[in-house]
Amino acid sequence: ADKDEGFVAASSLAGGRMKTDLKDTPLAYSVITRDFIDALNLFDTEEALTWSVGAYMPYTDVANYRYFNNETGSSIISRGIQTVRPQRNYFLLGVNTDTYSEERIDFARGPNALLIGTTGLGGSVVTMTKRARPDRTFGSYTMTFGSWDKVRAALDYNLAVNNKLALRANLLFHSADTWRDHEFDKRKGAHFALTYRLTERTTLRAEHEYYDNDTFIGRESMEDRVSGWDGVTVVPAPTASNANSTALGLPRLGYSTAP
Repeated sequence: ADKDEGFVAASSLAGGRMKTDLKDTPLAYSVITRDFIDALNLFDTEEALTWSVGAYMPYTDVANYRYFNNETGSSIISRGIQTVRPQRNYFLLGVNTDTYSEERIDFARGPNALLIGTTGLGGSVVTMTKRARPDRTFGSYTMTFGSWDKVRAALDYNLAVNNKLALRANLLFHSADTWRDHEFDKRKGAHFALTYRLTERTTLRAEHEYYDNDTFIGRESMEDRVSGWDGVTVVPAPTASNANSTALGLPRLGYSTAP
């Protein structure tokens, strides 16, 4: 990621987990760099999808739309096909991660995405975390204020102890309401990274993160849930299934699936 120039990424790890120039990578591959994330205030993977190529979030049930953690797979659509859940550093994670601790977000599209880990025919979404860097000490602090009482603070500090050892800390506080009453999005996070160069060719890296996301949000879609009860049929108790239940107005959830 250090070689990324502004909004343009220079390399990827696709295909063999070895750094390869994007121009030589045999994939339909796009990268959202850290500069792009900061410029557009993209606070999580969901927001970044809006700026990706050929990938988007479908408007579906909130449990699938917001968090990708449904048992049948991800809610991410890539090239018209549902993908598996998002990855972090090429390991399956399956949640909508915050970008405060991430260096960049990679999108691989099409069946060739099978080359880069746990994925499907549509493609994959991979977030890359920030690493401790022993080459220099640096830090940054950002404050963001927005509509509906949004307040966000993020701290990023890298300490190069010497040319072999480095520590990095990323801290997050995020609190926001929405345009609808009683909704909120509260996040707290702490991500720590360590890098130690054992030898010229061997580097030990370790990461630890605590992240808490407390969200209350309404449905994203409006549906007509009108009962179609025939006025006659009754059952003694709720049942898992009932012959012709929808037509009788007695489906398991208590309403007709048709408006």
